[in-house]
Amino acid sequence: MSKPPGIPWKIKAAVAIVLFYTLASIIGPYTLKGEDIKNWGNLAYWDKNPRGMPPEWYGRLKNLPPSGWMEGRYLNGSYVFTYDFHYRSAPKDIVVFINTTKSIEIELKTPLNESFLLFKGSPSLQNYVVHLGRNYLTLEKITAERCRTNMRGQSLFEKTILNAVFSKPVKECITDPEPVYGKYEIKVKAEDSPLTRIIYGGTPSLNPNETVRIFIAGKSYGYLGTDTLGRDVWVGFIGGMRETLVIALEAALISVGLGLILGTLGGISGKLGDGINLISRFLTVLPVLPLAMASVVWLGRVSLENNTYMIKINSLLVSLIIGTLLAGNVSRNIRAIVKEELRKGYAESSKALGGTLVWIIRKHVSRVLIPYSLEQLALAVPGVVAFLTLLGFFNILPGFNWSGLMSQTIVYNAEYQFLWWQVLPIGVSIGLLALAFVAIANWIEEEFIKI
Repeated sequence: MSKPPGIPWKIKAAVAIVLFYTLASIIGPYTLKGEDIKNWGNLAYWDKNPRGMPPEWYGRLKNLPPSGWMEGRYLNGSYVFTYDFHYRSAPKDIVVFINTTKSIEIELKTPLNESFLLFKGSPSLQNYVVHLGRNYLTLEKITAERCRTNMRGQSLFEKTILNAVFSKPVKECITDPEPVYGKYEIKVKAEDSPLTRIIYGGTPSLNPNETVRIFIAGKSYGYLGTDTLGRDVWVGFIGGMRETLVIALEAALISVGLGLILGTLGGISGKLGDGINLISRFLTVLPVLPLAMASVVWLGRVSLENNTYMIKINSLLVSLIIGTLLAGNVSRNIRAIVKEELRKGYAESSKALGGTLVWIIRKHVSRVLIPYSLEQLALAVPGVVAFLTLLGFFNILPGFNWSGLMSQTIVYNAEYQFLWWQVLPIGVSIGLLALAFVAIANWIEEEFIKI
């Protein structure tokens, strides 16, 4: 007696892929900071991060400065930070967080023993956050002196103007810098002036309770870089995976379940079958994408949070919308199967022996419908994931899922920006899930569907 063939390795691999993404969607969000997920739509929360920067592993290949917090020390009433710079260009920004009401000075000392005053004033006027890389007036003056360039104002925007202090004083050091490697010292101290000496009764200084933190916003960031708004792509990818897969599974179940009901009832002769068949045909001809977009906006609640407009809508409602709109084709196929099965000899024989229509469908036709429905379910899941992601291209963001990343992937403020580190994680994931589910669906068809 020959041994029955086992499950093919391709199916085992497909199941492993599905299980991997399922476990990642369950466990992944717990590995992230709760504040990062909570503030995904709060653009002010991500303001310190460089915008549109690639992952750090890519940055290491290109010798780009990474992003991260600097370690400093409190010394004689000042805070001193040391930055070991050995990259091909300067960081995008240096962000200083200051917990003091005193006027301060921020100096940078280079390995060439040059000192630059990068900021002077009250940090409270800038919400206690100072972006040294955006202090254009000061850096414009330094640029003119060191780089012998006439670049002013608007021409300096979106350029790494910190190149002026991290490179040799040569012409065009902004656009074509010659970096000076070594240790740079950033010193944050209270402003020393006659007025402050009178106010504080001597030379002013910061005390240990007046904390200072510095974040280097480099030209690379984290595991998957940042999007055009400075948000951590890794947070969006891992944090949004759970809701994406939940919506996909729910919508697929609704689509196949509704299609099974409509198709089965539509295949029965009589007024009920004709009415259900009409509904099935109507779902088939509906424009799915425009209706899904309109339904999400109509049934959702547009709210303003942290100066950002967001659509608030229950994920189950999103699944219901997508699943209902995608049920048409499934119902038509199932109706065709039911009609075909009811014309076969075994169905006619059953009727002659007194079998009811419900009994025939439950006892015989269901043996064909159940495997077919499972096949359609396997095909529907990756389709819903792709459809949900597609909504992001139209800035329809129903909750915290992959559509939120895709909305910033290609076009932002009418400017074409192809950030591959946003496209690849979602694109590869959708591709792998599609291949896995299609392989499972084909296996179900070959092994169990006998039409």
